[in-house]
Amino acid sequence: MEKHEEKYCPKCNSLFICKMGDIANCQCNTVQLSEDVSNFLSKTYFDCLCKDCLSFFSLLLFQ
Repeated sequence: MEKHEEKYCPKCNSLFICKMGDIANCQCNTVQLSEDVSNFLSKTYFDCLCKDCLSFFSLLLFQ
């Protein structure tokens, strides 16, 4: 059973669909994160982030 859930991004408050039961097709899987970005995010209080905020962290913080 695939689990999909509406969530609000804790960074920008936009609504998105989290597909934690089908991670290969989840919106977060469209953003490639470096190891540094992944490590940084693992130390934050953020739950799932929308793809726009993931891109923000990936592109602006760790270029």
